[in-house]
Amino acid sequence: MTQSRHPGRMLGSLAGMLWLAGGTVTGRGRRRVERETRQQAGRFLDRLERKDAAAIVEMLHPEVTFTHPLSLSGRRADAGRWEGRDQVLGYLDGAFTMMGRIRFANRRTSVVAGGATAFVQADGDLTTADGRLYQNVYVFRIDWCGERIVAVEEYANPLTFCLTFDNPLCAGRTAAAAS
Repeated sequence: MTQSRHPGRMLGSLAGMLWLAGGTVTGRGRRRVERETRQQAGRFLDRLERKDAAAIVEMLHPEVTFTHPLSLSGRRADAGRWEGRDQVLGYLDGAFTMMGRIRFANRRTSVVAGGATAFVQADGDLTTADGRLYQNVYVFRIDWCGERIVAVEEYANPLTFCLTFDNPLCAGRTAAAAS
């Protein structure tokens, strides 16, 4: 597990406060914290589906990061990373423009780290702005500080994206064009 770039991340949750005090969340308290994190993650994806930037911004920590660890080129250095609320909203606005319908089906949510992190697996049932079907698979890692998102990692199959969209970063695109 990587070390947090947001050292204050855990302070916003009951689990984090108990951890700092040397305690743990157990029993009903732990289940409540995990249930709240699961619900928050669901609300985030619901807002993505509605393309509701105004509702999403309410969930974002000012120093939020949004990362695509799986780059289109296949090189780690090309992974997408947006830092801060404005950059993240700019990225989301571009994604909303590219997509007609956004729907995440068959969601499976796991909550770890005492409720500070949620993983959501989903089957993408999206369409492009021009109506083409776009069915990728997704895993979102969402890190929380209380009710604010401090980091999102979106894992999706880059090949599925590259077969649907004409993007110069797609691996092999320039090599194929040169031949």
